[in-house]
Amino acid sequence: MLQALARVPDPRDAGGQIHPLPGLLAIAIAAVVSGSSRVVEIVEWAADLPDAAWDRLGATRDAFTVARRVPDDSTLARVLTGIDAGALDAAVCRWLLSRAVLTGAGRRVIAVDGKTLRGSGPTGAQVHLLAALDQAEQIGLAQINVAQQPREQISGNSRGDGASWQVTADEMIADVVAEYTEACTESRRIAARFALDDTVPHHRLGWVSLCWIYVHMIEEMPRHAGHADILREQIDAATGD
Repeated sequence: MLQALARVPDPRDAGGQIHPLPGLLAIAIAAVVSGSSRVVEIVEWAADLPDAAWDRLGATRDAFTVARRVPDDSTLARVLTGIDAGALDAAVCRWLLSRAVLTGAGRRVIAVDGKTLRGSGPTGAQVHLLAALDQAEQIGLAQINVAQQPREQISGNSRGDGASWQVTADEMIADVVAEYTEACTESRRIAARFALDDTVPHHRLGWVSLCWIYVHMIEEMPRHAGHADILREQIDAATGD
């Protein structure tokens, strides 16, 4: 695991580091697996480790006295809040995948399902993950954040289904524009968390990149604008510029 964690970028300045990043991350992972849920609990768990476990986790010892140097909660908190969560997740998943074994006649059975990340926020605002699970080993092989909003929780006309074409008698143009603007703002907020090459699941096309989504939106905007212009011409019998 330490070799896998060494691939995670260290957010700290190179100078003055006491605790190597792989050791800190290994301690945090092992503590969370053991039931710790807060930074102070992780530090307390680490302080109680037997010497053999301490060394196996790559934790720090004083160069002169060989005494164990337990990280304080402020150090651990800075590291965990500054770490690239995607890189850490990828490193752990690669390590788990390397330890998985084939079952049966050389076939691996992988289940894909969604889950809500416990403790990631208040009810209705938690992080939702799409995860792949090796059923034989009972380990997660990969997971991706699906923008915190399952399709059934997307409100208004953003779902693109039949209801999004319905306009009530009291709905004005300003209301439609306001709803469109709100949907655009939310889309930009979600997209800001991803790189262009990052992929997300599409309900019909499988996995698509953020770049593909942008290109698709560029195609769709003028197409729908043209549809709206045709409708306007049918209403006022005037050709637009």
